[in-house]
Amino acid sequence: AAEEFTFRVVPYDTAASVLHERLTNCCFVNTNDRMPQDAIGVPLQDSLIDAVEAWIMNGAPDMFGEVAPFPDKKPFVNYYVALSTDYQTSYSDKEDRIDSVVYNPFIITQGTEMVIAIQPIDDVTPMADLQVNRLLVSYDRNDFSPSAPGYKAYQATYFAFNDTGAWLVNINTADFAVGGVVYMRYYVNDGEHAQDTEMPNDGLIDPYKTFWSFYVAP
Repeated sequence: AAEEFTFRVVPYDTAASVLHERLTNCCFVNTNDRMPQDAIGVPLQDSLIDAVEAWIMNGAPDMFGEVAPFPDKKPFVNYYVALSTDYQTSYSDKEDRIDSVVYNPFIITQGTEMVIAIQPIDDVTPMADLQVNRLLVSYDRNDFSPSAPGYKAYQATYFAFNDTGAWLVNINTADFAVGGVVYMRYYVNDGEHAQDTEMPNDGLIDPYKTFWSFYVAP
């Protein structure tokens, strides 16, 4: 319940391995729930627990002696929000979107300076250390090449707040035509993958793409 563990086994770290905790802690969830469950309250022999500890501290190798690799997924873009430059007003709430539909473009007046705050997350790399962090915009929801109509590229900057943070992009809607829908696409990498995470990507359905867009009002 306290979310103290992420993996069943962490190579070289018994304290972070939930398997070891279940074998050695009588009260992981409830009183006397120490594993194995078919003999509640009766621990494994010390020699068997020692063997498990030794296996973990040797890297939790598989049957071929290969040390378990630490999981490292591609970053995931958790969310974005469009804010006023003083961070007091949100422009991208459901009520500010066309027909108040949560996945439609949000409406913003031409000539408004706004901040797009994006929160990419990664299972290993801290948010502040993520790479690339570029926001591309286009009038075409599926074309973000430099030749696309309305194309612009923005480099995000990291801003720390509270216990987390966000990557920020400043956009002035004076750069875009009244009546146009501007689509956004964010790119980020943890430095461990050949391909950047792209959000939204071509394979996603249109509501993701329209959610990541804004309508320029007069």
